[in-house]
Amino acid sequence: MKDFAAASENLGRAALIGIGAFALTLFLTFALSEAGYNADLAMLVLFCAMPAIAWYVSKAAESLGKNRYIYGIASLIPPIAFLSYLKLRQEILIAKLDRW
Repeated sequence: MKDFAAASENLGRAALIGIGAFALTLFLTFALSEAGYNADLAMLVLFCAMPAIAWYVSKAAESLGKNRYIYGIASLIPPIAFLSYLKLRQEILIAKLDRW
């Protein structure tokens, strides 16, 4: 059985962590480059946040009856995590439109 409420909640958490990590990475990139340091170190923030994002995407996939391991492992890579998020969010929105 598909639990759209739990999937939506988990995807919301994944998006919040992702946006926060991206914003912090962007801020650190500018701050480090202005201070004269190597700005590539700021990417570590984003990569450290990816396991949490992958966890919430995998929980959402499980709530929708998808394979949580495939979505979770694939979501460790930032572009694929974004595409996984969009795919799962699309399924939730289509289900809401069908009920409407």
